Amino acid sequence: MQSDQSTIFYRAMLPDDETDVDALVQSVVDEFFAPGDSNEGVAAFKKLVAAGSFTERFKTGNLVLLAISENKIIGMLEMSDYRHITLLFVEKAFQQKGIAQELCRRSVELCRKLNPELKAITVNASPNALGAYQTIGFTPTEDEKETNGMRFTPMALKFE
Repeated sequence: MQSDQSTIFYRAMLPDDETDVDALVQSVVDEFFAPGDSNEGVAAFKKLVAAGSFTERFKTGNLVLLAISENKIIGMLEMSDYRHITLLFVEKAFQQKGIAQELCRRSVELCRKLNPELKAITVNASPNALGAYQTIGFTPTEDEKETNGMRFTPMALKFE
């Protein structure tokens, strides 16, 4: 499936979007995250992205940006404290088309406007997302870690 950035628009999540965001995240988690992690890790991660969790975190001030094509949510990025990427998912058919990079770019731009002193954006990248984050410009800050069965590499996108 071909995607053209001109047919994709980006906006903040609205409370009515949660069901569609949940569906996107669950489909990507099931295909890409779950097969490579322990049962404990999958369970811990699914608890993090359980239905209702996005709205709760959204209400507490987490930034959630969406990528939308033909009235369908195809990508999402959640950022906590305007400095740490909590979640970044793009539907399989739209991966490797610059959508994750554009979600990051827009989020970073907003975070830097809100906090001009911001020196870096951080993320705990799952093993299958490590290369994507490196392509965007993130670099590892520590070796791979494991918490509650979830493997990740702490990374940062540092600003001059």
